[in-house]
Amino acid sequence: MGIPFKIEMYPWTRCLEMIKNGGAEGIFTLSKSAKREKFLTYPNEPINYSENVFFYNKKKRYHFDGTMRSLKGLMIATTLNYHYRDDFLKSNLFKHDFAAEDISGIKKIANGRDDLFICDKLVGTFLAKQEGVLSKITYLQLPLKTRKMYLAFRKNNPKNIKLIRKFDKTLKSMKKDGTYSKIIHKYLK
Repeated sequence: MGIPFKIEMYPWTRCLEMIKNGGAEGIFTLSKSAKREKFLTYPNEPINYSENVFFYNKKKRYHFDGTMRSLKGLMIATTLNYHYRDDFLKSNLFKHDFAAEDISGIKKIANGRDDLFICDKLVGTFLAKQEGVLSKITYLQLPLKTRKMYLAFRKNNPKNIKLIRKFDKTLKSMKKDGTYSKIIHKYLK
């Protein structure tokens, strides 16, 4: 789009606060919610479709059939302050462990500390590659949840409306001509 930008990584709660108080103009990736639409404006085009999958150490085998019963007795790590399916969060059929960040959950799986770690498939794969443990872990194919994810912008900046229109048009074009896929695959190889 020819617009200079800077990406900074922070814990999720801090990211949301920065958007609310004007410390940042955009935030990604996140799903739409009525609560967030009070302070964010979303483009029409999702930046991706998030598949929350269960990562595990290849030394073991697990099965997930979409029910909480199939997870019975396991130790499952989740990332603090992320939202997962309500039935998953409330289930007492398995033990819940927590990771401060996604990379911590990936390390727990690679080291055999937990049975499963739930994470976005692309994020988890990238982090495992970055950490040098991609050969040790894999994920179950059936996602716990799939949803549209967005790059959203601070609502109380009128300049962002024009920016969002341009972003939508550019992202659609990138997806159509294959540029988007090339970028994604570059980080997963």
